[in-house]
Amino acid sequence: MPYRVVVILTVVFVAAAAENVPRVCIQDGCMRGSWMRSLHGERYEAFIGIPFAKPPVGPLRFANPVPNEPWADRKELDASGRIPRAPCLQKNLFLPERGVEGKEDCLYLNVYRPFKVSREGTENGTTPLATLVYIHGGGFLAGYNSPLVAGAEKLMDNAVILVTIAYRLGAFGFLSTGDDAASGNFGLKDQREALRWVRRNIEAFGGDPKLVTVMGHSAGGASVHLQLMHHGNEGLFQRAISLSGNALTPWSAPRANPLQLAQQQARLLGIKMPHKMTTDELVEALRAIDADLFVSSYKGFTNGSRYPVIVYGPVVEAATVPDAFLTEPPRELWARGAHLSVPWLTGIVPNDGFVFSAPILKDTDCSKETFAQQKTLLLNVLGGAKETDALPILMERFFGNQSSIGECFTHENVDKLTKLFNEGLFVYPLTLSVRQHVNHTGTKSPIYLYRFNYKGPHSYSSIFVPDRDESHNFGIVHCDELIYILRAPILFPDFRRNSPDAKVTQVMTKLIVDFARTGTAPTGDEDSDRVSDGEFPQALELTNSNSTEEPVLKKYINFYDADMFEFWTRNNYALFYLPCFFGHPYVPGGTRNPRCARTRQFVGPQWGHTCVPGCITLNFTCPRLHVRAAGKYCSTSRHVYGARAQFRSTRAPRENSSSCFQSPRSRRFSDSFTNTPALVSSFRPSSRTSRHLARISSSSVAYVRALVHRAEELLLHTFPVNGERFTVAPEPLERIAELEVEPAVLRTGMASFDALP
Repeated sequence: MPYRVVVILTVVFVAAAAENVPRVCIQDGCMRGSWMRSLHGERYEAFIGIPFAKPPVGPLRFANPVPNEPWADRKELDASGRIPRAPCLQKNLFLPERGVEGKEDCLYLNVYRPFKVSREGTENGTTPLATLVYIHGGGFLAGYNSPLVAGAEKLMDNAVILVTIAYRLGAFGFLSTGDDAASGNFGLKDQREALRWVRRNIEAFGGDPKLVTVMGHSAGGASVHLQLMHHGNEGLFQRAISLSGNALTPWSAPRANPLQLAQQQARLLGIKMPHKMTTDELVEALRAIDADLFVSSYKGFTNGSRYPVIVYGPVVEAATVPDAFLTEPPRELWARGAHLSVPWLTGIVPNDGFVFSAPILKDTDCSKETFAQQKTLLLNVLGGAKETDALPILMERFFGNQSSIGECFTHENVDKLTKLFNEGLFVYPLTLSVRQHVNHTGTKSPIYLYRFNYKGPHSYSSIFVPDRDESHNFGIVHCDELIYILRAPILFPDFRRNSPDAKVTQVMTKLIVDFARTGTAPTGDEDSDRVSDGEFPQALELTNSNSTEEPVLKKYINFYDADMFEFWTRNNYALFYLPCFFGHPYVPGGTRNPRCARTRQFVGPQWGHTCVPGCITLNFTCPRLHVRAAGKYCSTSRHVYGARAQFRSTRAPRENSSSCFQSPRSRRFSDSFTNTPALVSSFRPSSRTSRHLARISSSSVAYVRALVHRAEELLLHTFPVNGERFTVAPEPLERIAELEVEPAVLRTGMASFDALP
């Protein structure tokens, strides 16, 4: 009998609870949510897994998002989160141990609102709430909008509605053929579709559709920056927040060869001769491949490197593409002020660059072989291209009088490398964007800066380097500010209520929510005078104080570093060598060669370029990149003879081109597999290319493959010849070894290889 009573009471309780679950009806239909508790124990409503677009599968893979079908004629949508939605398909290359995760069917969003909104209709019965739409980061390859890593608990005490969205990642979000077949930027278009959903439906949740703030972190912050430059977003949001992310940084710059990248992706997936397919045929073939295989194939872009790889990202679409998102390079759009006029809050943390230097510390053995790979790769990043002064310039600025890095990457050297990446990939792009923004806009589009410099007990450095030396302090690193904005229960424990860190959370969330409500500058402490540094705005810095009652000190500081800005502006070309360190497989836009004193002309957009017009050049610094042409003349040809490489001049260099690239005449040198792989790079445009390739015998193919294997073991090896720096480029050898070089390469003029038995 007692058991029977317990069962009855349980059933009655569950039934009563079911009647009181949160419910909302929108244009698509009605849904039921669930209750959650805020940081201070207040109840709030959660609606998890609401579809905002049709599943991007089948013919919708590599297609623009399509609005979701209504479910009004069906049963109530279960948005309680009992059955969690899978994230978008990904492999987190910063956390590779997680493996392949997610599904293609992933275009869902979550909505969180304070309980009093549902009880009274609005915050005070009359005024709709401001809405924050959060775009997660993850290098355009990974990331989650799940409440397990992007929870609303810390924001729900501030009377604001939070929407966290998912968007397609990696190839699914950013693969492009450069035309209508697969225009690209699907992840950015997913974000735009989610913003359109918010405008249509947020009023049903008690939000004001005219008071929407889009906020993102890292790649999400760069996405926000890009959303600002898309004029089709007019009216979708009224404020913007970019946390440690910017569209002018190299890692978020548009990929210059999207079709070649798509063809390489097809090869990695086993599709034969993708270069012979039309773009429509290529896309159809890619749609037939199992989705998980895409994610598993990304490692093929790294050429053996253990470093994180940002393979896919934004592309510039043709203006004729239907519903195009980005039709001009972001740098050009932003420089001329072609962006929405809304208030923008943006900032960084002191060591954002650690996200790119941290992988070095994962190799705890620091063996000689591994260190040789790391050191060679680093040197190539900083100065592997033969016609640049990047290496000595960057070494002098960040490593001082240190002539070499030593026998191992010490913590001290990693700290210096972190500073290099921080300046080049975060601080300088942010400073540049702020200067240009100020030049092109007035008070109609204010910009506000912050610098999060508070050191708490938890840090993402423990995620980036799980087995780190606990005695070493890496400072405030990339993502650390998120600990005080969004709850991530699977990563970090909660702060004790009323602890100093809980108070810092209140300060940070209030800063975000106040900006979302008013669009005005965050306030500093009473004794902090906000003064102007010329036309460059000051930044609000949040840092540790000595008071337990007020653990964070807010004060305005001079953010602008004239020396840093002048250095990177003067040496801007060096900035584009940095992405090689984390395997960036794109070629940045054309840049002026600082060494070409004769003409100072623009050269082709590639690393390893030459200012002698006409040389076909490979990206020497980065593996797996594409051939580029710089003009109509060429002074060199390079040939391979067994284990010996001969450099010989086939045309006299043009007059006054001594500062440009020239190969020494009739210079021979020996090589061995135990030291330096033979240099094999080519590059005279020739109508005889096919005939040269046909001369490769089967024994030479075996040799070439062995050479490629050894080269990949060494990653890249740079060595001097007559004062010039040359680098092994394994990728073209693989193509030649297949005896069928893709026409796309031949059309660019990739020239004579003589590989003889």
